[in-house]
This record gives sequence, structure tokens and C-alpha cells, in this order.
Amino acid sequence: MNKLRYATSHSAILLVAAFATTNCSALAQNSGSQLSSVQSQAPMQNRTNRRIQELGGLSSIEKKLSEDPHNLKNYLIKAEIERESKDFEKEVQTLSAAINNISKAESQATLYALRAVAEMKLAQMEGRGRWQALSEQDMRKALQLNPLQADANNLAGQKLLEQEKAKEALAAFNLAVKAAPKNNDFLKSRALALSANGDSQGACRDLEEAAKLAPDRYDIALILASLYERAGEFKKAETSYDKAISIRPNKLNLKLDKCQFYLRTKHFHEAIKDLDKVYNMAPSNDDVLRMRGECYFNLKEYSKAIKDYTSAIEMSPEVAPLLRARAKVYRAMGKESLAKEDERRAQSY
Repeated sequence: MNKLRYATSHSAILLVAAFATTNCSALAQNSGSQLSSVQSQAPMQNRTNRRIQELGGLSSIEKKLSEDPHNLKNYLIKAEIERESKDFEKEVQTLSAAINNISKAESQATLYALRAVAEMKLAQMEGRGRWQALSEQDMRKALQLNPLQADANNLAGQKLLEQEKAKEALAAFNLAVKAAPKNNDFLKSRALALSANGDSQGACRDLEEAAKLAPDRYDIALILASLYERAGEFKKAETSYDKAISIRPNKLNLKLDKCQFYLRTKHFHEAIKDLDKVYNMAPSNDDVLRMRGECYFNLKEYSKAIKDYTSAIEMSPEVAPLLRARAKVYRAMGKESLAKEDERRAQSY
């Protein structure tokens, strides 16, 4: 049973989805002198493959770089192909080669920032360790070279937000969004900082804009649902949960998020209706049974609640909270001896 995700309030969703994606790509503008940060999201493999084809393929770019090792645009394209393929170590190597061959300060700032993002991805995959230290070092270099560099400010804001320095994080995200106002990840990051600073309306505005820019991002829809719920706009929250599910219809956790939303807002009949569907998809998921048992308890359908809690107890590795929940039902039914027995058993775990 995933207690971290489902046993707490809707604010946990913000933590779960907070920085689900940090892929960035900087591409040279037509003039060759200015750089902009462009997000490259690939939630499905076919989209990744299409993007790689659009960029011309790895072998073609490698040939161009062998002919001209000082071409910034080709390094950026090669790094993006490797990012799309989730080969972040190769991306780090490509960006390192670019740093060694490109001397312009503005370009170096962008390259250090992109390498910092790739290193942070590796830190997330392999544990914090050396990759995180390298990422933070590159982030600082990027900001020294260009204090307005968008990707570096976004990464700095994320670190500050993790340290619960919400005001400082917001300042960093403001710089990132100012540099790249159509970047959906930067808008998403700033929305989280706005929410942490108590500005729910501002957070919703940023996420609504991000959702328009990236209609296939389920994580944005999920965070927006949580913020709408926090603001008491339950219909909008429900619509956003449905949007997230429509983007990733096979992602079970999204369906459970929506069911938990119904539980929090005391829409128990709606929760049961959805939980019945989820149960048919995953009959061995103890979270489904626990949540449905809670609904039945609140509706005073105690026999059904006992049945679901008992089934969950039989399959869950975390029995104690389920025993305590079942004890509450037994007590409501007037079965005090059974309630005390469940409480006694819960204490033994």
C-alpha cells in the first residue's frame, strides 16, 4: 500500500508531480548569436522517435561535427537527440565537448546549464552522489557567466524550493520565465513556487498557460487539479483529474488520485463508482480495497466496509493501519470485542 501517496492530503500530489520532467534543450536562433531554451517533452516512444527524425538522426549530426567541431547548433542538436533517447551520460559528454570547443561566454553559459540539467537527471536516476554535486557546480558556472540564463535559473529555483526557500525560488523562476515565457516546464516550476508562497490564483494561471502550451502533459493537469481543489474549485479539479487520466489512461495511480480526491471531498458514491472500475483492472491492489472500505464506512454500509478491509488485510504488507480502520467499523457496528482484537493485533506490527 502506497501510504506516502494516498494516506495524506492532496498537497502530496504537488510533491509527487513537482519536478517530474526537467528535460531542456537550447537551440541556436537563425542569427546564430542568440540562444533560447526550448522544452522537448516525449511522453511516448513514437513521439521521441519522430523528434529524433526531425533533428536528422545521430549519425548525420556526428558527421557534421567531425567536419566542423566548432558548430554550436550541431552540438545542441546532438545533445537533444541523446536527451530524447534518455542517454544522459552521452548528453553530458556531448555538452562537455561543446564547452571545450565553444568559447563565447553566452554560449558557454547555456552549455553549462544544459549539462547541469543532464547531470541532475543522472542524479535522480542513480542517487544524489557525484552527479548532483557536478550539476550544482555547473549551475553556478552558468549563472556566473549569465545571471539571466533560463535553464540555470530554473534549476536553481528547484533546489531552493526543495530547501523550502519559497521566496528565493520564486525569484529564480521569475527570471527563467522572463527569458522563456512559453516554456511549459518553467511555468510549471513557477506555479509550484507561487503556491508555496500562498498565491494559488497565480499558480493556477501559470499552470493553465502551461496546459495550453503542452496539452499532452499529464503531470501539469494533475498539479492543476490539486491546486483547483485547494482553492475549492471542485468541478475544475474533477475536470483536470479527468484530463490527466485521458492523457495516460493506463496509469493506475492517476485513477487512484481521482478516487482519493472524491474521498477528500466526501463524494463517496462517485468514489465507489470509480473504485469499482479500478478494482476490475487491478483486483490485487490493496489501496483500492482500503479506499472503497473507507467510502462504505462513511456511508454506514458497514458489512461492505468489513469485507473490503478484510480482503485488503489478506494481501497488504502493511496490515496495522488496515486493522485499525477495520476496528473502527466493528466499533460502529457495536462489536467491541472484535474492535479490540483488531487494535491488539495492530499494535503487534
